Amino acid sequence: MRSYAVLGGTGSTGSRIINQLLKEEDVQLNVYARSKAKLEEQIPLLIGSPRAQIFTGSITNTDILADCLDGVHAIFLAIGTNYNEPDCTLVQQVASSLVASLQILRSRSQRSGISNSTPWSCPTLVLLSSAGVHAHLFAQEPLIFKFLTSRGCYYIYKDLELAEKFLRGYKWLPLVVVHPGGLVHDRAYGVRIGENEGTDRVGYDDLAMAMILAADGKATPSDKTIDRTKWVGKGVGVVSFGGDDVAIPTGNMKYLLTGICVYWFPFLWHVFKVLGVI
Repeated sequence: MRSYAVLGGTGSTGSRIINQLLKEEDVQLNVYARSKAKLEEQIPLLIGSPRAQIFTGSITNTDILADCLDGVHAIFLAIGTNYNEPDCTLVQQVASSLVASLQILRSRSQRSGISNSTPWSCPTLVLLSSAGVHAHLFAQEPLIFKFLTSRGCYYIYKDLELAEKFLRGYKWLPLVVVHPGGLVHDRAYGVRIGENEGTDRVGYDDLAMAMILAADGKATPSDKTIDRTKWVGKGVGVVSFGGDDVAIPTGNMKYLLTGICVYWFPFLWHVFKVLGVI
């Protein structure tokens, strides 16, 4: 049976990963959340599911987080923010807690020693990032787009870059980084993943499938063989089969415009918060 842990289950991507995996029969899910009630309200399929276990606590509670990660094949780190908060470290904090929790599991395995006939195997970590921090994918975007997003998402991108650098420093941790284009609420069109290729817009349902493909070492859902090492150590782009039919992310303009303002004038972050803009 395939087993996964999901961090960020109440988010747009994490919730869709959970919904998609719970529709499959050979899957066991561990979900980490701050509130079980909120999680079950958002994802009713979790209620009473014999194939899902919910762990609740702060992301800094490494003991509970370690229990959530114990025994899974892959971990989905789908936590992030749309707001360009100055000196944002959200993903870095989660990455640090995750590594600490995995180190707890390593220590448990070492202490069990000879009594444990099955050596501990570190699960594959699938990190949700952005095409904006993938040099090849970002280089393909129009100049004006690169100018605006590199400023409007500056602190978001920096957080993702530093989190990835931190995680890559642990050679024993199998890491796959998924770099989607602009994310939109749209229907599923079908998707594939690959190195150095991606579309500029991706729906959340297709992104969720792309994350699952990355964990299972597949390029498309039709691939029959699971090879969990296929994408390890690599950054992959997401290709939506919807092409130009995928919705334009007009709803992201709020985040982009406020992000640009904060990039040039960081003090506006606090002004926007007081005014309720963010």
